[in-house]
Amino acid sequence: MIINVFKEHFFYKYKASRGASRLPVLVIYAIYSVLIEQLERYKGMALKPLEAHSAADSQTGAAGDIEVINLETGDVFDVAYTEECWLNTNRKNIDVSVDGEVMRMQTPLHYEIKKLSLQVILPVQPMPLAPSKT
Repeated sequence: MIINVFKEHFFYKYKASRGASRLPVLVIYAIYSVLIEQLERYKGMALKPLEAHSAADSQTGAAGDIEVINLETGDVFDVAYTEECWLNTNRKNIDVSVDGEVMRMQTPLHYEIKKLSLQVILPVQPMPLAPSKT
């Protein structure tokens, strides 16, 4: 069942990048859903449902991409961040969404989050707000 869901996602013809960035999170989440049921370490724990990835964890209050919670206390027991993921398929090339464009890429694919790789420059002085129309 899980393999079929992944195949649908892997080979879906994306018109834009929306949804494609969730792939590494979905893969790790599926693995955790199996581990929760089979490992003694996770007895009395539950996998928290996935949230929309529309903001940083620091803004949403989430501890990470994937959270395991203690059913008795509700406390976060374990956290997973999806910083890297390798994707092998039975195809030599697949269509992948990159920055909103569909590109044909050779497998295996390597997804990686590079921390602090984007620098944002802010003005020294905040820009004044436009006057309101009242």
